[in-house]
Amino acid sequence: SYGHNGNIEASLASDWTSETKVDGGEKVWFTIREGVKFHDGTDFNCSVVKLNFDHVYAGPLTGSDWHGWYGLPGALSNWYCEDETFILETAEPYYPLLQELTYIRPLRMVSAAAFAHGISTSPYTHNSCPSGWGTIENPDGPNVTCVGISAPIGTGPFSFLSRTLNDDEDDDEVIFKRFADYWGAQPDIEFVKVVRYDTAADVLAALEDGSLDAVLGAGVLEPSDLQDLLYSSDFDVEHSEATQNTVLIMNIDDINIRKTVVHAVNKVPIIESELGDIETPVSQLFPEAAPYCDVDLTPKFDYDLEKAQFLNCPESSSSSKKKSTTRSTVFVALFTTAAVIAVILVLLVCFMVRREQNGQPLFQPLVNPLVENEVEFSKDNGVESKNDKKVANGHKETQEVQLLSE
Repeated sequence: SYGHNGNIEASLASDWTSETKVDGGEKVWFTIREGVKFHDGTDFNCSVVKLNFDHVYAGPLTGSDWHGWYGLPGALSNWYCEDETFILETAEPYYPLLQELTYIRPLRMVSAAAFAHGISTSPYTHNSCPSGWGTIENPDGPNVTCVGISAPIGTGPFSFLSRTLNDDEDDDEVIFKRFADYWGAQPDIEFVKVVRYDTAADVLAALEDGSLDAVLGAGVLEPSDLQDLLYSSDFDVEHSEATQNTVLIMNIDDINIRKTVVHAVNKVPIIESELGDIETPVSQLFPEAAPYCDVDLTPKFDYDLEKAQFLNCPESSSSSKKKSTTRSTVFVALFTTAAVIAVILVLLVCFMVRREQNGQPLFQPLVNPLVENEVEFSKDNGVESKNDKKVANGHKETQEVQLLSE
């Protein structure tokens, strides 16, 4: 089984060894765990293991349309039993062999009693694949006819008890019972009921009215509801380490366009508004908790709008930067000139004030000769004071004109 930090742990195989073959392939010996029972009471042994391998990896089922979505079906070249040791062989080294044997599908260990004809069931005429798949054609050999299994009889801690179907023939409710002869530690729970709900709102309502005890997995509840439950004293909300990252796959050939989109999208506000602010922005395909993924990758594909603009229009961005630089240079020059002029004016005013205070004005007062003659003329005609000019203004102007005429 797949354990913490990607460690492969013993389960139905108690131990294993491997070696490299002369032809470059790999050979692995698995020791079948003793004392394991299926839920129907029959023994788990090497012959049943081989039966399950024969059916899951029969002929065309290893193709990409069926079980070929992962690498193991294509890597295996042979499998067989030597007493209670199950042996796998590959045509060439295949690193993730043990990891992919831990997958929950498509390979599973089902009791021989669940097959159409028991331990001798043909993987071609009566394969255990779902009957709805019909007959799968094989251009290189015999076709495979799928007939399914009679019941899900496995070796786990809970055995199948009952199921309730809806009008669409989908499971509405499935009940499992604790298996008393389980080879591992006995669970504390006696019955597990798995219930299907139509909407996330229905799931939340069941939690709140007590008819539902637990919710497992991501995407079952709305993020906003999950955020509310985090702060409720009536519920415990636990998060495991990330097992996978949510990714947007872009079928775009130009890598610079893909980079542009990645750098232009700010994931933080999306997480805050759409995911209840309980997720973390990432910039890599696999979570750091996955094997060999706890590394600091560079360059960082984080939100960087300036970089996105540069990648999208490098020439325009460069031209824009040049224009921006030119405008900035002109502005700085004008500002500097204005500042110098202002300083000179201030110094000049201070200098003029100081000269005035010392009785040495920089500029002599302007003298109007007409006004001087006017004053003298006025004195000759008996005008007593310059302050009387406004009163006798009309008369004086007449005299000034006359004087000037003479």
